[in-house]
Amino acid sequence: MKDFSYILGSIFITLLLLYLSSGNTGKDSLGFLIFHKGVLHKLHTFSKPHFFTVFLDYFLNLFAYFLIPTLCYITVGALARDKHFSFGEKFNQERFQNFLQSFPNKNLNASLAFLGDKLLYYYQENGVDKVVFQFALEDGKAVVMGEPIGEEKYFPAAISSFTAEAEEKNLTPLFYEIGQDLTLLLHNHGYEFMKFGESAKVPLSNFDLVGKSGKKFRAAVNKIENKGYTFSSTVPAFFSDAFF
Repeated sequence: MKDFSYILGSIFITLLLLYLSSGNTGKDSLGFLIFHKGVLHKLHTFSKPHFFTVFLDYFLNLFAYFLIPTLCYITVGALARDKHFSFGEKFNQERFQNFLQSFPNKNLNASLAFLGDKLLYYYQENGVDKVVFQFALEDGKAVVMGEPIGEEKYFPAAISSFTAEAEEKNLTPLFYEIGQDLTLLLHNHGYEFMKFGESAKVPLSNFDLVGKSGKKFRAAVNKIENKGYTFSSTVPAFFSDAFF
């Protein structure tokens, strides 16, 4: 609906400007040709009897009607997708590591930032990083991946800052894979929720693929192994040749 309103607004503004300019810019201007020599004029005066000539003139004028607002809309859309017109920043390893060392981090998803495939939003107080959001931009939405990283006492102010700035950039904030506490906090900010799945903890001491209880897990493992995948647990220290 928002995009549709942009299109209608662009068309309206373009036609209005053309109409206002039609009486002041001379007989060679586009506005004069459209409103005094084009389609609107021919609705009242069918001065050209030849069908093909009239059809071609109609087509060119209608093409001009839609070409200009379409180009404007494409330009605005391209600028809106440009990262310079967005918010957040690319991963900076030194800054992020310094941030993690400033508090006892318990967020396991914090390590995903080192993949470098997401943008980061830093919430600050007195110039000091307090909370970090990992997110990606997709189709006008800022999709936050997991829980915010930082001390929970700063979460309410950080969420308010993040959502307000995202909306100023014409982005819709979405939160994905969050826990119960953050769910309740976002509910206070007016968010609605949909449940797609849930996380689980597996007691490895008594987990096994053997027997009736492990049947569905065996099927999944066999399917993966048949495709050539293998699994193993590795402990530090890690070496690059173990992964490549």
